[in-house]
Amino acid sequence: EERLNNVSLQFSSRSLNGPFDVRGEALVRKQQAILEAAIGELKPMTAAPVSLSITLPKADIQAQISGSVVAIGAPPKFIGKLNLRGKNLSRTIKSFVGGANVPDALKQPFLLKASLKGTEKGGSVSGIDIEVGATRASGNIDVTLYGRPKFVGKMAVTRIDLDSLLKTNAKQSVT
Repeated sequence: EERLNNVSLQFSSRSLNGPFDVRGEALVRKQQAILEAAIGELKPMTAAPVSLSITLPKADIQAQISGSVVAIGAPPKFIGKLNLRGKNLSRTIKSFVGGANVPDALKQPFLLKASLKGTEKGGSVSGIDIEVGATRASGNIDVTLYGRPKFVGKMAVTRIDLDSLLKTNAKQSVT
């Protein structure tokens, strides 16, 4: 169970078909979350632009999703891109998992980029690129939601920055 506290939202729309704008903030796990979202005008069988930005200042992380959605007159469908970035992966993890013992090697900037596709039956996360410092990984994940949910994916580490990992772990061992 997740709870949102101190929710404050501003919602605007030109008509019942949009375009729609939402701005606001809330507390999530004692973290301030700032939200900005926009959906273009919803027309039958036509893709509407969508954008969503969530910033957690204390965790120093920002997630952005942009793309298009078909929501009227056809089976629902979303196609878009995800961009998640932060300055310190260790701090981000600790801000969500209170007493987490996170290695110093994760005190590095991080980035996750991916392409998203989804319907009411499932979706895919493809072209995944993950960066933690100079270490890189990439891959794909397919999700099936109807019937018995299924996740199938493949990730590969394409570059490991041993210098930064060993240097950081050596500092941790000495102290």
